[in-house]
Amino acid sequence: MIKQIKKESSSELSFLCFVYFSFLELSFIGWNILAGLSLGIGFLWLVPYYNAAHAEFYRTLAGDQFKSKD
Repeated sequence: MIKQIKKESSSELSFLCFVYFSFLELSFIGWNILAGLSLGIGFLWLVPYYNAAHAEFYRTLAGDQFKSKD
């Protein structure tokens, strides 16, 4: 029973890491290049957007675990 749970958890984590690195991180490569070409001024807009995208990813990952019960 415990081995099965560990196996399922490991496969879920592997999939989520794949999603994170392949889609979320790679989608910001172009934005980072553009922000760098603007001599760093573009990072004023990119960093909050980047952080908001990561926060939404983790909120989606957590599901209903951290929703308020009011």
